[in-house]
Amino acid sequence: MFSGMIASTGSASAQLCPPGTGIASCGGYALPGDSRATFTPKKRFDLSPRADLLPGGSNTLSLRITASDLVVQNNGIGGLVLPSAAYLTRSHFNDLTLDDTQTFGSRLVNNVHLDLYRRRASQVPVSTNPLLTVVGSFTAGGSPDGDQSSTADQVEATDAATLQWGTHLNHYGGRLRSYRLAQHSTAGANGSFFYRTIADYLNNQPFQYSVTSYSNDRVSARTTNLALYGEDEWRSRPNLTIAYGLRFEAQGAIHSGADLAPRLSLNYAIPRKAGPPQTTLRLGYGVFYQRFGIDQIVNSVRLNGVNLAERLSRASGLGVLAGCSPLAISPCGSGITSPNTVHALSANLRSAYLSQVSFSVEQQLAAHTVVFATYLLRRGVHQYFSTSLPTGGGDLRYEYQSGGYMRHGQLVLNARTQL
Repeated sequence: MFSGMIASTGSASAQLCPPGTGIASCGGYALPGDSRATFTPKKRFDLSPRADLLPGGSNTLSLRITASDLVVQNNGIGGLVLPSAAYLTRSHFNDLTLDDTQTFGSRLVNNVHLDLYRRRASQVPVSTNPLLTVVGSFTAGGSPDGDQSSTADQVEATDAATLQWGTHLNHYGGRLRSYRLAQHSTAGANGSFFYRTIADYLNNQPFQYSVTSYSNDRVSARTTNLALYGEDEWRSRPNLTIAYGLRFEAQGAIHSGADLAPRLSLNYAIPRKAGPPQTTLRLGYGVFYQRFGIDQIVNSVRLNGVNLAERLSRASGLGVLAGCSPLAISPCGSGITSPNTVHALSANLRSAYLSQVSFSVEQQLAAHTVVFATYLLRRGVHQYFSTSLPTGGGDLRYEYQSGGYMRHGQLVLNARTQL
């Protein structure tokens, strides 16, 4: 719903006068009531078929395809923004998953999982004309967000095996996951004109003009991570289970060539002279690595200080940029090149991890009531953060680093009753 004033020929007109028309024929008027609202149509499509097959007596195969598409028109308007500055958005999602579970005798089960994923998103402006903003009255022209698109791909392959032998239950497996993200953006390339009043707008007297130029408006990056693990659950006694294992992980794009994550847990049910145990103690320890995101990697490629440059022309004091208009850009002047905002990966950026210790007590109070008390202590090492660094020039440099530290303790109390 538009709530401002526009430059038009009268209160009954919804037609915006172009800049430079002159006050004699146009002035500032509110939009007619039937022109204030704009429809925002949406179209959505979803498809999710699934097939479960039994190729053999010990083999189960599952295939699932998911597809969706969403289109929304007239985004970005309302308030003081007129429909000409709207844009259309579209998001498309495809996912193919395949699961193959095989049983070998009575002791070994193996599962293979494959996931192919793609998400596309795009944004198309209704108009590519320069943005026209009269402060406090209206915003017209083309959308400042320009033409944008993003394609995210993910491929994941997992193999997990479970082996039962005696009092031991073993888990082995691995996972390979690869991400690719490609982005395109022309935000700000159409230029933006700013006017203090409707009278300045009608007389082609902006006080500010800005534009973004691109040497490369398309960027992409890829990162791959690998994980291998092995774990043994040993039921040494009927009331005591000990589990221990080791996980190996590695990720590209950062210093993460060999990350080792040990795991250990103990489950002990305190015996009683008569009847089953009513008190159970659990103790656990593990290291959990946190992967560095593909979004930050692409951001460091896009904002490298070279791909784009922003230029700003602004009149001094309460003056105007004489002769500057959407039809005549050169009188706007060369202006000032805004400082580049640079995002970079630190030379010693490495994978972050959490080291966690947990202790819990489970107590049965009655036949159908159990209370739990759990204490968690987490310690985060090499945590990710972005920091501003001084530069020799006027650029703004931000660096993704992994020198953060976190410590977190948590006590959880709960109860469960079955009626």
